[in-house]
Amino acid sequence: MEDDKNIVEKIERKDNGAMVPGIILILLGVLFLLPRLGLDFGNLWPTFVLVPGISLIVFYGFSKNKEKNVGLVIPIVILILSSIFLYYMAAVSWQGIDILWPVFPFIVGLALYVFYYFGDRKLSGVFISANILAGFGILFLVLNLISYNFWPLILVIGGMALILRSKR
Repeated sequence: MEDDKNIVEKIERKDNGAMVPGIILILLGVLFLLPRLGLDFGNLWPTFVLVPGISLIVFYGFSKNKEKNVGLVIPIVILILSSIFLYYMAAVSWQGIDILWPVFPFIVGLALYVFYYFGDRKLSGVFISANILAGFGILFLVLNLISYNFWPLILVIGGMALILRSKR
């Protein structure tokens, strides 16, 4: 009787495990087929970043053990937020990417915050990493927006301040 339960559980897991890759293959097939039918993606190419994020959301939603799969929130947040940013950048012809690049480490920091929030909060290293990456992203985004040409000067001044402080 117990062997029958194990077999049923394996079949259920196998069916759920095949659903997400099946959905991904169907969506990728449709995405690759549309241009061959005359539909130009143009600025819609970030869809290739969005689709895996949505697929992971579906997988996580169907997952019976969400606590075990909580690590999926990291790539979900990164893929979804990156695709939104990439849609924006594609719409504005990539003007300003030299200033807005810190959005990417900020997105990774946000993903780690979400993981920390939904996961095991005893993992202080995740929270510290999230602070570092989000802080780095915000710092350089602000510096880039304030003074694109002179932000390296702030690094030089900060380095000199650290050296002078250490001599005391």
